[in-house]
Amino acid sequence: MSFRLPHETPLAVLDFLTDLKEEHQRKFSSEIADRFIATMQEEIAGKPKKSLIKASISQYLKTSQLKKLNIYKITVQRPLLVN
Repeated sequence: MSFRLPHETPLAVLDFLTDLKEEHQRKFSSEIADRFIATMQEEIAGKPKKSLIKASISQYLKTSQLKKLNIYKITVQRPLLVN
């Protein structure tokens, strides 16, 4: 796998990579691959699947109130009324 760094890459990052390349020389690619995999594993492990909060709300919400909740990405599930 290969990739290019964007032109906006901070100078401190470029300097760090240059130092890393000088330190590891021929094993630089292996070092970068190890760090890349470790970072991805950390991100995968720490990433929640989906945040969900359940709260009881009135079943008699007006359309305008439902629209307001939808603006905030709140999904409203109305309870089934059983007689």
